Amino acid sequence: MKTNRYLIIRSIIIFWGSITMINGCGIKNGPVCTQNSIQYGVVNGIFRENPDDYYERGISYIQGGCYHAALDDFKEAIKKEPDDQRMYNTYGMHFLNYFPHRESGMLYYFLKDFDAARKHLKISIEKTPSLKAFYYLDQIRKEMILREQRPASIPEILLHQPENDIWTNQTHLIISGKAKDDQYISSLKIGPKSVFFKGSQQTLEFKEELSFDPGTYTIDIIATNLMETSKTHTLTIHVDKTGPQITIDHLQKGQTLKGWVSDDSGEISFFINNQKIFRSHKKDMPFQCIRNRDLHLKAIDKAGNITEMIIPQNYHVKHFHKYVASKESLYASDMYPSVNISESHSVIQLELNTLPEISYQQAIQLKGKVSAHQKIVQLTVDDQSILHHPGQIIQINHCVLLKNGENTVKIMASDSSGNAQIKHLKIIYQKPEVYQLHNRLGLSAYPFDLGQDVQGLFSRLFFWKSVSVTDKHATFLSYFIQDLQQKKRFQLRLRKKLMQIFKNSTEHLVSIQEPEKEFPSQLMIQGNIFDSNTGIEITAMVINVQTSKIITVIDVFDPESTKAILNQLADNLSLQLHEQFPIAEGMIKKIHPDGFDVSLSKGKIANNQWFYVCKPRTINLHLGTDLDIIGKGVVKGQLDNGFEGKLSGNRMVEIGDVIVGM
Repeated sequence: MKTNRYLIIRSIIIFWGSITMINGCGIKNGPVCTQNSIQYGVVNGIFRENPDDYYERGISYIQGGCYHAALDDFKEAIKKEPDDQRMYNTYGMHFLNYFPHRESGMLYYFLKDFDAARKHLKISIEKTPSLKAFYYLDQIRKEMILREQRPASIPEILLHQPENDIWTNQTHLIISGKAKDDQYISSLKIGPKSVFFKGSQQTLEFKEELSFDPGTYTIDIIATNLMETSKTHTLTIHVDKTGPQITIDHLQKGQTLKGWVSDDSGEISFFINNQKIFRSHKKDMPFQCIRNRDLHLKAIDKAGNITEMIIPQNYHVKHFHKYVASKESLYASDMYPSVNISESHSVIQLELNTLPEISYQQAIQLKGKVSAHQKIVQLTVDDQSILHHPGQIIQINHCVLLKNGENTVKIMASDSSGNAQIKHLKIIYQKPEVYQLHNRLGLSAYPFDLGQDVQGLFSRLFFWKSVSVTDKHATFLSYFIQDLQQKKRFQLRLRKKLMQIFKNSTEHLVSIQEPEKEFPSQLMIQGNIFDSNTGIEITAMVINVQTSKIITVIDVFDPESTKAILNQLADNLSLQLHEQFPIAEGMIKKIHPDGFDVSLSKGKIANNQWFYVCKPRTINLHLGTDLDIIGKGVVKGQLDNGFEGKLSGNRMVEIGDVIVGM
């Protein structure tokens, strides 16, 4: 018994001694770093002298303020693995955000060695760009400007648009140009929209699309440099979809025809039978001509809207009603959609279609003639006067902005004798089916882990790993999810662990919007929040659910982490996500045995991403077009200004079929 007990004790001693020797041989101790009774310069687990061990210990030294010890560890890490990278595989399914050059650059900045700091930060950006590296590179640039005692410069803004007073009949306008400054452009705003870019630039080229309802807008473009000197360039934008008004106030057979052309833009080009009569810079211009043939009158305003009127040579007052009410009554415009109005009346004629219609465009053109034996003295649309001059015939091309659902447009006209006519036009406005939210790209949102490790994603997927949460963590996530919900770009599914974070949080709570029905998620988003004494860095990965491949990595950084900063970081992260996955539109231009080629007119689509193939279904040429979804396709490869796609299933496609990226 004693021998057996001795052997057991001896075996235990040998076992624990071996473990101690293994650990002792593996540990390479660094300098002791203690702050507030807490020891820094430590790692989790065994120190094996791998690159990630030195990097992890260097990060710990930074937390303790021991910068020189941290730099020594980063030097060792760089010797073993010189490239900054995301998803550095340390072992098994354990991954790490590995940035020894970036962290070295930050520390050299703290230590006032700006040349070394700039060198390491540029290496980091070249290998794996990150907003944290760009931030500290900008701080170095500011220090160098101050050192050189250069006077503050003023940014220069150069737009591709030649005029500052812009008239357009389009509701989507692209503002493009460049901002320049030797002291680096650090921020740019175009109206309410902040332009996102990584790191300050001496020449920043920009191209932003803004959406407007009809009306007049003042847009300030503000460029700011690193020294916080700003330049403002102001644009006045007139979104005008209402065409000129042509009024005939004197019409006798075989005599002179007299009238007016009016438009609020203050610029009118007027043609008779395709011959240019004048170009005026007034809002009202009289005209006259001899009626010795059929007359085709055409007026074009500053925004490009066109109003046309046809007056046959044999037209006279007795034929007045027959002409206006006839099916041969002409109307035309380069602006679509339009509503043609056509119905006769014994005294006043309003060309009006009274049948309910569905519009797939929000802004419609109300086109046609209003006419009477006596002069029209009042003409309103939805109780707003649109009459420029009294007359017997008034040709209108008026824009009406619809709200979602059913709309009733009221048109009223009265003549000099007090006769009046009122018509109501009912129009239902709705987006084409393919653009409805339930057909958008499905995105599953997971919690973001705390710390630099990115193993949490895989652990959560395969082992349902729990997530540690702080109030700051929950606050950021709530801001981020709210922004995604408000923009309605994605069908958003919040996973259970994320929902639980919001339910348990005592801070900013997100209003959770449940989807209308279950939907498959094509993408998932998960990330990391690393909050330290040098700032807060948030990284998000977007992953293709089907292939498990990372499509894109986006990040934000700020040296502060107040609630206002967290809200701003959430907005910036959301902005990057939406820029990576815009709504794409295009058309099939070529069909081959393995699929088809698509030319894109808007947006972009990544490889392996799904899209819809649609065929136009004409409801009304003047009210827009719905799109019949015939199937889903998947992107197989990228082409210049487009991609190669393949349709799932056996449905046939044709050249000209419409493509909509989800």
